[in-house]
Amino acid sequence: MKAAKGIVVFLIAVLALALQSPAQETVLLSDPIIRAIIEEVSGDLALQNEWMLVPFERNRREAEYTGRLWESEYMVKKAIEYGYKDAHVETSWIDGETQWDGVKGNLWLLEPEKKRLASYDETAACLAVESLTADVTAELVFAGGGDSPADYKGLEVKDKIVLVTGDMSRAHTLAVTERGARGVVYYNPSSAPEFPEMVPWQNLDPDSVKKAAQPSFGFVLTPQMGDYLVARLKKGEKLVVRAETEAKFYPKKLEVVTALIPGTDLAGQEFLFVAHLYEGLAKQGANDNVSGCVCELEAGRAIIQLQKEGKIPALRRSIRFIWVPEIEGTDAYLKRFKEEKERIIAGINMDMVGEGLTKCHTIFRVSRTPHSLPHFVNDLVQEMAELTVKLNNDGNGEYPGNVYGRFSNKIVSPQGSRDVFNLSILGHDGGSDNVILNSFAFRVPTVYFECWPEDFYHTNMDTPDKSDATQLKRVAFIAAASAVAFCSATPSDARKIAVETASRAEGRIAEDAKKGLALLSKSPAEGLDEAYKNAHFSLVQSYRRESENLRSLRLFAETDGNVRGYLEGLVSDFQTREGRDQEKIRKLYESLCAQYGRKAGRVSLTAAEEKMSRIVPERTGTERKRADVPPDNKVVSLNYGRYETLNFVDGKRSILDIAHALFSEYGVVRPADVEEFIQAHIKAGNLRLKESRPN
Repeated sequence: MKAAKGIVVFLIAVLALALQSPAQETVLLSDPIIRAIIEEVSGDLALQNEWMLVPFERNRREAEYTGRLWESEYMVKKAIEYGYKDAHVETSWIDGETQWDGVKGNLWLLEPEKKRLASYDETAACLAVESLTADVTAELVFAGGGDSPADYKGLEVKDKIVLVTGDMSRAHTLAVTERGARGVVYYNPSSAPEFPEMVPWQNLDPDSVKKAAQPSFGFVLTPQMGDYLVARLKKGEKLVVRAETEAKFYPKKLEVVTALIPGTDLAGQEFLFVAHLYEGLAKQGANDNVSGCVCELEAGRAIIQLQKEGKIPALRRSIRFIWVPEIEGTDAYLKRFKEEKERIIAGINMDMVGEGLTKCHTIFRVSRTPHSLPHFVNDLVQEMAELTVKLNNDGNGEYPGNVYGRFSNKIVSPQGSRDVFNLSILGHDGGSDNVILNSFAFRVPTVYFECWPEDFYHTNMDTPDKSDATQLKRVAFIAAASAVAFCSATPSDARKIAVETASRAEGRIAEDAKKGLALLSKSPAEGLDEAYKNAHFSLVQSYRRESENLRSLRLFAETDGNVRGYLEGLVSDFQTREGRDQEKIRKLYESLCAQYGRKAGRVSLTAAEEKMSRIVPERTGTERKRADVPPDNKVVSLNYGRYETLNFVDGKRSILDIAHALFSEYGVVRPADVEEFIQAHIKAGNLRLKESRPN
């Protein structure tokens, strides 16, 4: 009996120890390092910085247009305080371009009673960007959508102010530039009914504004106010309004804040963090994108502190931080500092990352680099993101720390939510600075962080109260852990990352093989040969992509022949697997042919495809000009189809290779469309033929 009791006590002790002691959850970093990063990153500090940077949307001071911008000064001050090196602002002036500054904007209802309808000082989003200085009293008329010529049939708008609900920029062109109205007033009646005071950001077309006979303007109303005015107009009331606006224009500048965490023996190699601090200057958004900026700042602060305390390995590679005007700031900075671009190996772009997931009805998304730029950084970051799901979503809450198996490290912030961490891993998605970085112009493999969709995007309600300290802490953890793993990696660590990359690559290839099998299964009898060819070449491209993905790890292997040999062995293994997968597709094809009484053929090219297989395009290196591509071309209709097609032009791939790569990525591209697209760019002078391969 005593022995039995002793065994029970021992088992309880072992169980208790198992619950308290985490087992290895990722091969990329040890548990103590993971735990140290979780403990150090602070969502509350990040949110405090967000509140300091953009507590509300404001009418920016003139001194910021002529001197230093408030956000730039604040970021440099905090970076220096946190121990970043070389924190400073780089300013570029854009010749021939100006920056709009709204100074004043008031819209009044004068008759039949006086009522303020909108105030720029109260709600900066109410004045459309590119509005000019004007003081106009006129009758208000309703043109419905206002963005179609049909909306003006039988409606006289000359010298009046026009209320519209359609595309504001288009409505301004039709009503003001073409029909002599004095200005437009817009509202969105379809805005969520729970947000009756929401005001979306709007811009007028500057060319349309310049062509107008008189200085014009655009005001944006809340849905509640817009419905109120429309109801009165529909009753036949005559409403007279007064618009008072003032605007100034300054030479356009781009301020880029940059800072560094220097590495040791490989300091010349840099991992990049980028977030846009400005999306135009007149409008400011908390989640879009001050949240990305403060999250990036916090990830760096945590890394610096952990280095001081010796809780993470030495960073062999440097970490470069840039906070930019969206897209154009990144483009200008890397073109200006070409030597720095050459040092950047890979990076993370943070854009809209701090939203409360439940509060804003959104999902945190990690978007991989496009197929044209495969790189192991995708798998490294994905591992850290999925680890964050494991640490927060699993377990039933019965144990301290919400135990996930043997790992007890739930990531929550003291002032934050206890939201489930909703994560989605996507293929390439653009819309932020990663588009520039992943493009053929720079080829910096960059993963993209974003919360989407989002209720308050580009509105006056994009304020820090929508952000969540817990969400900021989790994203800062993913960013910091990814950077530490990347920048501290040795040749030996390259094997660990290769294990991660190869295993995930097998899953992606399996999905591509499944798509090929499905393509055959769904094909009618007369389309079997074409479906088989597409499935075959799509799988060829899948294996090519994943082999390049593994080979990108040679950077970490450095001069270690043993590690390089290990990586090449994995690639060779892929080539063996490809034959087996192709055989599976072949067998299904033969089986279906037998079912339909057809003779199974071999993969063969048409005469047109043979010709395309011998034509290799390359870029001319000149400034890109508009190419006249027919609108029904399939490449044009694809999401980032133009972008990826040009990315695949590397002077090595033939037009047919590019077509097959696009089919593998998108599934709906015909070689003829790709040839037509490339020939249009050759005609425009953007591309040229490098060579014609022999038969």
